[in-house]
Parts: sequence; structure tokens; C-alpha cells
Amino acid sequence: MLALIAGQGALPGAVVDALAQPPLVCALEGFAPDTLTPDLTFRLETLGTLIETLRARGVDRLCMCGTIRRPEIDPGRIDAATVPLVPRLTAALGLGDDGALRAIIAVFEDAGIAVIGAH
Repeated sequence: MLALIAGQGALPGAVVDALAQPPLVCALEGFAPDTLTPDLTFRLETLGTLIETLRARGVDRLCMCGTIRRPEIDPGRIDAATVPLVPRLTAALGLGDDGALRAIIAVFEDAGIAVIGAH
């Protein structure tokens, strides 16, 4: 099953329209897609729980598309499933936007979810 982390702009809707089967649409809180209703909304502080939820729903592929900005992190909202990821995420945030995105992709791939392009 495919999940889509949908940001803002026209691209997420275009990706969904091009698919034969609808994906599970996920959105980072504060960056909801313009034309789609998310099935799940999450925070970076709950990334570990998101991954657990995706795996429980049978997601094996993930596409990230649309615009988001780097969210502010509230350390008090980090959940238990995300705590083990904190060192990786903290290091990633110091790598700039590209480095942070690559680290997030690696977290998903290490959990057995292939990250694919929007094409």
C-alpha cells in the first residue's frame, strides 16, 4: 500500500489524481494539503508513532510531495515511539534542509518503507 505525505501546493492532488488506487494521505500538522483531506495528521515529534501506524496499515511505499517548511519542535511532545529517533533527527536538523530530508527518508527506509518519487 502507498502512503503520501502531502504538503501544500498542487502536486499532492496531481499525484493522487494520477493513481489507480487512492493512497493513505498523511499531512504534517500545520501544512495540510490544499486540495486533499488527510487520513492522518502527525507532528515530527510523533514520527515514530506515524511509522508504526503506517506499518500496521500495510504501507510499504511512501511518497513525499508538496511544500512544507521545517516545523518548530516541542521537546515536550516527543512520544515514546519517537524517543529512539531523537539522536538521528537532532543530527539531521543540523545538516540543512537536504540533509534533514535525507535523514527522514533513511528513517522510513530503515523501518521497511520504501520512499519513492512523485513521478
